[in-house]
Amino acid sequence: MMFKNKKIVISASSNFTNEVMGLVTSFKEKENDVLEYVKDNNREYKDVLYNFYTAIDNADVLFVYNKEKKGINGYIGTSVFSEINHAAINNIVHNKNIDIYLFNDIDENSMCYDELKYYLDIGMIKVLSDKEKENLYM
Repeated sequence: MMFKNKKIVISASSNFTNEVMGLVTSFKEKENDVLEYVKDNNREYKDVLYNFYTAIDNADVLFVYNKEKKGINGYIGTSVFSEINHAAINNIVHNKNIDIYLFNDIDENSMCYDELKYYLDIGMIKVLSDKEKENLYM
């Protein structure tokens, strides 16, 4: 099993809040601790950012749920890119070992495509295989 007994943060566009709730349930059923995930909330934005980035600092896995949005497959917007970058920099500067997984491969039309492609090429981030995607919901 790919994710078991892990501390996970789920990063995604707020458009995917409902789908992310299904992932939260699935991860918890596999004995993972979901530290933070995208959700509708009324908290002050500064608090939301603080909680999310602090959770990334303490995570074993940053799971990026990047689905099709705005006609771009594997959409990653600026906020999600910042979260990926935060985990990657933590790995480099603070010797963390945060695994970064993308649900879908990145599209050439994505913002920050060149940076994300570089991270993929050097193994800093990984894309789930179709089999791994199936196992998420089993």
